[in-house]
Amino acid sequence: MEKKKIWIGIFLSFILISSTLGFVLSYENSSDTNTSNNEIIINGIKIQKIQDNVFAVDNNGIRVIFNYLPEDLQNITLPEFSLLSDKIYIIFEPEQQDNNLDLLIQKLTMGIRSANIRAVTACSREESCDIDIPVKKCDNDAVYISRKNISRTYLMEKCLVLEGSDIDLNMYVDSLNYRISGVK
Repeated sequence: MEKKKIWIGIFLSFILISSTLGFVLSYENSSDTNTSNNEIIINGIKIQKIQDNVFAVDNNGIRVIFNYLPEDLQNITLPEFSLLSDKIYIIFEPEQQDNNLDLLIQKLTMGIRSANIRAVTACSREESCDIDIPVKKCDNDAVYISRKNISRTYLMEKCLVLEGSDIDLNMYVDSLNYRISGVK
């Protein structure tokens, strides 16, 4: 009877140790897989997953943040827009300014700066515009961001116009930043 208890104890200990080792080894393998899933390379450019729905590309020493992967933006078409200027204005309507718009402007600013182009925030009109922000029209090289009920992108004079909801504008900005970064 005593030998039987010893063998049962050894058997149960073996099962406990082997199942613990199996759990630990499978956890290490799954974390290796996640590490490889945190990085995508498109056109030789590394897209890093920072957290859910937040990605980053390092371009010319500047980290550009995205909320969408390029595959999520396949239906987005932007007109050809020249980035040959040394300065591009990001024009917005002052009465539309809020945290969402500020975030879009900041994301676009980083994308433009990553192409070694100076990005300057500007208002579309003087009313309600901060005194430190210039007022510009589309006779300057610019990206014009505006919330509208209809989502669309088009060229007007020297502006690339992005119109739509916050979600659509975010997708347009990500698509433009991927283009600037050389991914699209």
